[in-house]
Amino acid sequence: MSKITKRIGKYDETSSADIESYIYEITDEDGIAASLYIEQTEHLILNIEVRKDRQGEGLARALYEHAEADLGDIYHVPSWGCTEDGKGFASAMGGETLDDETAARILDLDLDAILG
Repeated sequence: MSKITKRIGKYDETSSADIESYIYEITDEDGIAASLYIEQTEHLILNIEVRKDRQGEGLARALYEHAEADLGDIYHVPSWGCTEDGKGFASAMGGETLDDETAARILDLDLDAILG
């Protein structure tokens, strides 16, 4: 397994609405193999990506476990904010889900509009 590095940045550097987060990355000779984005205050997982040719190698789990060891508790987004892949990731990793109100505040979303 390659070394895991940590930096601070944005998922989309071109978006003024995107928030800075902790970014944990695994790189290889082809570039970034996997990355995990975690909001800095409440430690909400914002995104996880694994390059297609490296999926199934345990990189997402390695990033999650490394971030948890580094930050302490980290939290999944409630199911209303997850893709199907994200729900699978949360289920596979275990751990806590952040409450609806805090997650919506961090993501700058209207919870009433989301939950109806």
